[in-house]
Amino acid sequence: MRRIKQRVIAQEHLFFAVTNPGMENLCLQQIRALLPPAAGAERVAGGIQFRGRLTDCYLVNLHCRFAVRVLMRITTFRATGFAVLEKKLARIPWELYLPPAAKIEIKVTCHKSRLYHSGAVGQRIGRSIASGIGNPEAPENESAMMVYGRLEHDRLTLSVDSSGPPLFKRGLRDHGARAPLRETTAAAALALAGWQPGIPLVDPMCGSGTFSLEAAMAAKQIPPGWYRDFAFYRWPAFRPGHWGHLKKEAGRNILRLPRPVIRASDKDPSLTEPLAGRLAAHGLDDAVAVRQADFFRLRPPSGPGVLILNPPYGRRLDREKDLGEFYGRLAGQILGHWSGWQLGLLAPPGALKYFRKPGFRQHKIFHGGLNPVLVCGRIDRPGRQA
Repeated sequence: MRRIKQRVIAQEHLFFAVTNPGMENLCLQQIRALLPPAAGAERVAGGIQFRGRLTDCYLVNLHCRFAVRVLMRITTFRATGFAVLEKKLARIPWELYLPPAAKIEIKVTCHKSRLYHSGAVGQRIGRSIASGIGNPEAPENESAMMVYGRLEHDRLTLSVDSSGPPLFKRGLRDHGARAPLRETTAAAALALAGWQPGIPLVDPMCGSGTFSLEAAMAAKQIPPGWYRDFAFYRWPAFRPGHWGHLKKEAGRNILRLPRPVIRASDKDPSLTEPLAGRLAAHGLDDAVAVRQADFFRLRPPSGPGVLILNPPYGRRLDREKDLGEFYGRLAGQILGHWSGWQLGLLAPPGALKYFRKPGFRQHKIFHGGLNPVLVCGRIDRPGRQA
């Protein structure tokens, strides 16, 4: 216990928040707002690097809406052969970072290094971990602790995952649906479209409700990690009291709203009914009003506000003719009826041409393998676009 306090709890560590492409700046801004300047948060390849103690790691896991996971760096060393690798791995006190006899999963990447076989490197790391914490005795259904190794230019960096399931899994919904929109993507789209808590939001093709659920949590000041667990719960250095204090402080800021600021709808009642139940089950129904409605018959409430849309695309619209007809009709509906609102539209690359008006812009945004763009801009009546 003394070694854990001295070498893990009392020390600062280097952390790495993994992000999806296009979300680095949003993630950096949020981490800089969460942590003091001394954390030195900066953008690096693949995400955001920062320094801090374990409680800073907990804080980023709890509050960051744009990170995929948070890794704690354990060590970095040079290794040009397996004998050197094994010798240096033997010096790592894995028992300070991983629970005894835990199930471990190891992911290794090798780039421009003499040790180029990631599987062989991973085997050596696995043997080193087993000698430090013992062979797995965990139940089969217990999730594995993740250890990451990155070997680049003969330097190996080893990290342990603090998050567990990816951070887009907020704990509010099942991710088994076909082509679900990830919560991190929804958070980025909302931010890029100009939505902030307090601004009216209309989500008229809500589907499983990712935009509305994400916005509801933000509107009520509920941290994105509020409803879920994390891998760091199982770390030998984890102190429930420290974590409980952070959650208590965050809980003091959660709001009860006098009326919904978000309107979610879909023409399919098999989607709106479960969404309404999910909102009520998590105390979010004061933020979102749900109803069945067809967007093409919908008229905007008094605004202005933000109109956010994730219509069918990719495999859901197979033919180019179908795509053109649908987005031409969609653009006509938006331009004709939503004047004065801000638009955020997830669409295929090239969708901007259907609007045929200046003043709109597009951002590349991560959404699985579909590579859509987010079309953003202020909607004015035809002929008034700046």
